[in-house]
Amino acid sequence: MGMVAFLIAALYVCLGFAAGTFLSRRGAAAVAASAGPSEDDKEFNIRGDQAAEFLDRIHKLTSNVDSGVDRHATRVAEISGGLSGEQRMTVAAAEAAAAQLLEANHQLQNDLATAKEELQAQRHLLDSYMAQALTDPLTGIGNRRKFDQELGRRFAQWRRGGPPLSLLLVDVDHFKHVNDAHGHSAGDVVLHEVAQMIADCVRDMDLVARYGGEEFGVILPGTTREEGQPVAERVRCAIAGHNFRYGAQDLKITVSAGLAEAVLINDAEVLVTRADLALYSAKDAGRDCCYAHDGQTCVPIEKTTVSGRRKSDCRQRIAPFVDGKFPDQNLFHLVKCEDLSPRGFTYLLHEQPGYDKVLLALGDERDRAYTSATVKHCRNIGSDSAPVFRVTCEFVVPVDRFADAVAS
Repeated sequence: MGMVAFLIAALYVCLGFAAGTFLSRRGAAAVAASAGPSEDDKEFNIRGDQAAEFLDRIHKLTSNVDSGVDRHATRVAEISGGLSGEQRMTVAAAEAAAAQLLEANHQLQNDLATAKEELQAQRHLLDSYMAQALTDPLTGIGNRRKFDQELGRRFAQWRRGGPPLSLLLVDVDHFKHVNDAHGHSAGDVVLHEVAQMIADCVRDMDLVARYGGEEFGVILPGTTREEGQPVAERVRCAIAGHNFRYGAQDLKITVSAGLAEAVLINDAEVLVTRADLALYSAKDAGRDCCYAHDGQTCVPIEKTTVSGRRKSDCRQRIAPFVDGKFPDQNLFHLVKCEDLSPRGFTYLLHEQPGYDKVLLALGDERDRAYTSATVKHCRNIGSDSAPVFRVTCEFVVPVDRFADAVAS
């Protein structure tokens, strides 16, 4: 019966969690109503109906399990009562009672198996509803709620002595003109494409969210301000060089960006304020540029010609290069590079590397060449319990064949 109790407890926990989530969102929506409906609020009525339906299903499932357990307990009591009423226990009576108990247990097992399947289905449904609550419906990326949630988590990690944390705010230049000249549908297309392009310019571990209107926030864990500056330029260049089209019209779209790192601050809002100040400095400087806040003032980020990043095809074969000895072929393994340029590359490992140089294999087996690189930095950007080491390597001799890796 321990499993039965656990299943019932799980059902009630799920019911309580869903109810709490639904009611908290309902309360938040009521408070915000006086300020006018936001884009997230426009989705609330639909999600509210979904949540109510989900709660009803969980309630019925809980009632069904309770009824099944009660029927089983009653049946066992009846069988036990019949046995205790016998003056003499006969073999036939014992066999009949055993058969009845087996049948009752089998029925309970069937009821619990059905309830387990239904509970799993409702869990998937709850996951879907929660994902919708954290997703911007227009762009398909995270919404402001998701941004605040992730920034709070990453900032708390940083305050505990975790890895560096930077924030990039990106704003579409002259977006009102796009809406006024071409209509709101064109503006929606631009926002969707800009969101997807920003996501393509950053790592999977970074969070891209719609911060509000035509502004986007990018949370960069494990990234210093110096490391975040190429990211800001990569985003700006990618969007400036993209051909936006709406119908038969070509749209010239640029963005401005502001970058800040969490340094000597105790509040995530200060980090947002610094990134926002850097963004406004970029706007004041004529737009289509990036600024960074160094903790005291806003400074311009040097413009580059980087137009994007390679992701799926940035897998390279490397091996430890120890004491100048050429490694055995079985020591070479694939790593997915975050950045790849003629100067070097970065990649992620789940174990801290025990070497300070690597050998990288170039070309295919018919035209194989090798080049060495020095490990310049190794930083745990994960946690103590689940470490993720970001390894930055610099080629001893620049590799010209990777020049197009940053331009593709």
